[in-house]
Amino acid sequence: MGKNLNPKTVSAAALLCAGMLVFSGFSKEATSAELLNSASENMAGIGSFTGNMAMELAMTGEITEGQKGTVTMELDIDMEVTQDPEAAHINGNIGMSVLGTNMSVDMENYTVAEGDDYVSYTLVNGLWSKEHTEGNSAGSEITAFKDLASDADAFEISQEPVQVNERDCYELRGKFGAENLLGLLDSAGDAADSIEDMMGDVEVGTSKVPVTVCIYADTLMPALLEIDFTEAMQWAIIASEDNTEDVSLDKFRFAITYDSFDDVDEIVVPEEAVKATASTETTEMSTEAAGTQPAAGTEKLATIETEKAAPASDTGWQTYEVLFNNTKITLPCNFAELKALGYTLDEDTDPEYIVNKGEYEYGYLADKNGALISVDFLNTTDGPLSIPECKVASIGSDDWFLEGSKMSIVYPGGITLGSTKEEVLSAYGNPQDAYEGDSITSMYYYNSDSYRNGMDITIDNETGKVSGITIRKFE
Repeated sequence: MGKNLNPKTVSAAALLCAGMLVFSGFSKEATSAELLNSASENMAGIGSFTGNMAMELAMTGEITEGQKGTVTMELDIDMEVTQDPEAAHINGNIGMSVLGTNMSVDMENYTVAEGDDYVSYTLVNGLWSKEHTEGNSAGSEITAFKDLASDADAFEISQEPVQVNERDCYELRGKFGAENLLGLLDSAGDAADSIEDMMGDVEVGTSKVPVTVCIYADTLMPALLEIDFTEAMQWAIIASEDNTEDVSLDKFRFAITYDSFDDVDEIVVPEEAVKATASTETTEMSTEAAGTQPAAGTEKLATIETEKAAPASDTGWQTYEVLFNNTKITLPCNFAELKALGYTLDEDTDPEYIVNKGEYEYGYLADKNGALISVDFLNTTDGPLSIPECKVASIGSDDWFLEGSKMSIVYPGGITLGSTKEEVLSAYGNPQDAYEGDSITSMYYYNSDSYRNGMDITIDNETGKVSGITIRKFE
C-alpha cells in the first residue's frame, strides 16, 4: 500500500484558551482565525490523543469491456498517538466493492522509536511486516488548523452548534485553495499520507476544496477535520489527457475525528509482531518461525481446527507447484518461465525498477486477455536487480483479477478458484491459522522453517468456495 497509514504525533506546548469561548456567554464574538489558532495551539500541548480516520471514494466508469459500473473504496481506521515516547497505533479496515463483489482487508499498525530510528510494524491478512518509516520520527506537530487559519477569511462560523461525539462544537465551513491541498494533507499528519499518494501528481487547477472544521466549544480542542476532494479531483479527471466521458468521480471525502486527549498511557508493540519480524529489515524476508494474531474485527474460527506449523518435509501444498494449462511452475521460478506462458508485466509495474539485495517487490503479471496474477519479485543475489531479472517467489490469483482469463491455474492438491472449503481441508489438512470476517474466511498454511514459505486461502462466506489463493516460497 506504499506509506503506512501512521498518524503524526504532536509536540509539547502550553494549553491555551481552554474553555474561554462557548456558544453562549462568551465575552466577545469568536472569529475563524481565533478558533483555528486556538485549536492549533491547544493541540500542540497534549501528550496523547485518540481518533478516527475515514475515507470514502466512489468512481463510475467502464470496468470491463462493455460493462459499466461503480467502484467504491472505504477506509475506517481508529488511531491512538502518544508524544513521550513518540508512538502511534492504528487499527481498522479497508474495503472495496466492484460489480457486486465486496473485498475487505483488516489492518493494524504500530510505529515506535527503536534507538535512534523509527520503525513501523504492520499486520495485514494475518502477516506482520516491518519497515523503517520515512523522515526522522514517528510523527511531528499537526499544523493543519494553523495552516487553515492563514486563510481564515474563507471560513464562516455556523450560527448553531453541531455535535461531535455528543459534545457541542463550533462548526467552520469554507473552501480552501486546491493549490495548497497537498501542503494541508502533509500538515494533517502521516495519517493523510495515503490520501496524498492516491491523488498523485494531479493538476487540480484553481478549484476550491470544501473544508469543514469542528472545534469543541468547552475546550477549544480540534474535533473534526473533513475535506471533500470530489470537485477538485473531478476537475483533474476532465482535464486529463487520458480522460474519457465514461469516467466520473462520484465521491472522494476524507475526515479525521479527534475523540479524546491525554488518556493514552503507553503504546507497546505486541510480542508476536516483534517475533514475526525478528530478522526483517524494511522488506527483507523473515527467516524465523513466528506466530500471528487476528486482524482487527476478526475472530478465530471455531469451525476450522488449527495446528502447529507443519515440517518442511510434509507434502500437500509444500510442493510449491502451480500448473498453468498443465505447464508446471515450481516456486521460486524465473520470470522468463511465466513470460513463456504469455505473461507480461502489467502497465503499473516498471521493468526498470531496482530491487536491492535481499528485498522483494509486489506486482502483477497480465495474460494476453488482460487477466492478472499477483507475484513477488525476489532478489536472491548479492547485488541490485531489475524486476525482470528477479526470481518470482509467489503466485496469487483471485476471482476479480482473473475475470476473462483463458488460463487454467491449478495449485498443489488440485485446488483452484471455486474449490470448496472441504476440498481445501482434504488436500492440505487443518491450517495453522484461520480467521473469519463478515464476508470472507482466511486460512493460513505455513512452514516451521520459514514463516515466508506458505499458502493463503480466502473463502467467500456466502458461497463457501475459494475466491483467492496465494502460494509463496521465499526461503
